[in-house]
Amino acid sequence: MLQAVAGTSLVAVAFLVPLLALVGALADDRAVRPAELAARSIAPAVALVEQEVLADVLAATAADLAGTASVVRADGEVLGTPVPLDEVHDLVRQDRTARTVTDGTLRRVLVPVVTAAGVAVVDVRVEVDPGGVRLARVVLVALGVALVAGATLLADRLGRDVVRAASRLEATAERLSRGELHARAEVDQPEDLARVGAALDDLAGRIEALLVDAREEAADLSHGLRTPATALRLDVESLPPGPGRARLEADLEALDAVMSEVIAAVRAPGRGSGRCDLAAVAQQRVRFWAGLAEDEGRGLASDLEQDVIVPLSAEQVATVVDVLLDNAVRHTAPGTAVAVRVERLGHDAVLEVEDAGVGLPEGMDVLARGSSGAGGTGLGLDIVVRTAAHVGGRVETGSGALGGALLRVVLPAPSERSGSRVQRA
Repeated sequence: MLQAVAGTSLVAVAFLVPLLALVGALADDRAVRPAELAARSIAPAVALVEQEVLADVLAATAADLAGTASVVRADGEVLGTPVPLDEVHDLVRQDRTARTVTDGTLRRVLVPVVTAAGVAVVDVRVEVDPGGVRLARVVLVALGVALVAGATLLADRLGRDVVRAASRLEATAERLSRGELHARAEVDQPEDLARVGAALDDLAGRIEALLVDAREEAADLSHGLRTPATALRLDVESLPPGPGRARLEADLEALDAVMSEVIAAVRAPGRGSGRCDLAAVAQQRVRFWAGLAEDEGRGLASDLEQDVIVPLSAEQVATVVDVLLDNAVRHTAPGTAVAVRVERLGHDAVLEVEDAGVGLPEGMDVLARGSSGAGGTGLGLDIVVRTAAHVGGRVETGSGALGGALLRVVLPAPSERSGSRVQRA
């Protein structure tokens, strides 16, 4: 719209400026041209006719022009309409050259005439009508404004479909970027944008189909784990009753629950989301890992600030905590202390897991997908990184108070509540 207004305005100004000047020139020409003809027609009569006849000619000319017509004789006598003598008359006598003089709206045409008594000057005066010039200029400006308005409306009408289609494409792209893969642009006009919209819709459909296939494949793989888990359960049931068998049965129950959650999650239409208390979930996972820590002679300490709400589901937070604790246990020797900490820092929730081991491998980005310092897949920490990034969080590495590796997960904490701290060792 603004481009149409600017372009049309420039064109209108380019035409109006010379036209407005031309209006004034035409008005001058219409007034001066008859005065010049009249002055030159009077000039021969000055030397040829009697003074009474010349007076009648001057009167008739003044009446026809709606102005004045005078003759200034060589001796200074004025015939016709009385006019004051000035230096212009002297210049015309000396140069013996006709002149046209502009004085405001007054136009004077002076023509020299050589007579026996000397040089006389014919002085014809007319007024240019300023009202007519102003009216013509107003009409031209009004036409220019109408031209700009009409062109703007026409451009708006022609560009409305383009703007509407482009806005629909933009809105569809934004919805797709938010994960709404069912969004479609469905643009019909104009033809160029319709092709872009069709390509965008095809791309969205293709992505949706690929994700569905990926979910089904992941679900099938997860479901395939049930067969070895069932065999393992049969082996455990063949063991004699006792604390060891009870612990293995509990671990199998937990494994079965995790596999069920994985199958449900990968078949869901989108990523899991929700809200939970970070410390409450971390406390549950610390209790789960406490048995293994006790078997390996590890000290598993926790310092958890309660009521720290994060925009993740309890299952997602449990996965994050399990990955971090598994990473600490897997990469350190039995007997190495591990600590878990949850606290609020401003508008962020911080989850820290550190150990008293030898620290992180030098020169290795442990957060990079596929990186592992102990023969693993290197995908565990990548899960943590992607889970945090999904809600605008981040993962940091460093060294903690225990002297070993420190992994810190920083998440947005929408709740402003701040509760008590629970410490366990």
